[in-house]
Order: sequence, then structure tokens, then C-alpha cells
Amino acid sequence: MPPFLHGSYPAVRQGVRQEGTRCGEQYRRGGGFPAPEQMLEVPPGEVVVVHELADFQHERPVWRLYMLADVLGGLYEALSWRDVFPARDAYEAFCQETAWGRCTSRSRPWAR
Repeated sequence: MPPFLHGSYPAVRQGVRQEGTRCGEQYRRGGGFPAPEQMLEVPPGEVVVVHELADFQHERPVWRLYMLADVLGGLYEALSWRDVFPARDAYEAFCQETAWGRCTSRSRPWAR
């Protein structure tokens, strides 16, 4: 998974915003989204939190898969909140082609 999804709650929140900004800049330049700069393997037994209601230890470094939706905040800001619906749909399609996106595609976290 991309490393911006791992860490304490504040660290992941900052990381997904930065990733959203990076994605927004790429999308604005020519459509499409960049692949994460790095990928990390989730070790066996590692905690992966998939829903925010289960995330009650914000200081604990865990994989916060549900925060993938927060990438959209940075994406929208990078686009100055213009044409966000096509960007959201394109980002969803992009994510569904990734291992971590297929894990979240049933719940569509970006369609809050």
C-alpha cells in the first residue's frame, strides 16, 4: 500500500492531503493520476483500519485505508474546486485499478 496511509492519524491526514495535491497538479496538467512514489508491503498481523468508526486510537501508527477518501480534499483544492465531479470519477476509476482501491471500491469512501 502507499505509505501515506500508514502512521498516526495526524500523520496520515497530512500525507493524504499532500497526495491529493500531487494528484490534482498532475490531473490539471494532462489528466490522469501519478502512481504513488513508493509502495510498502503490509506485514502479516499488521492492523489495517478500514472504517473511521473503528479508529479510536489516533496516536497509534496503523494502516488507515479509510482515509484514502481524504485524498480528494487535496485534489479538489489543487483544482481550485473547479470540475471536481469529473476528477472524483476519474480518481475512483484510477483507484479501482490498484490493490488498495479494490479493497475500498465496494464502500466508495469518496462518495460520502
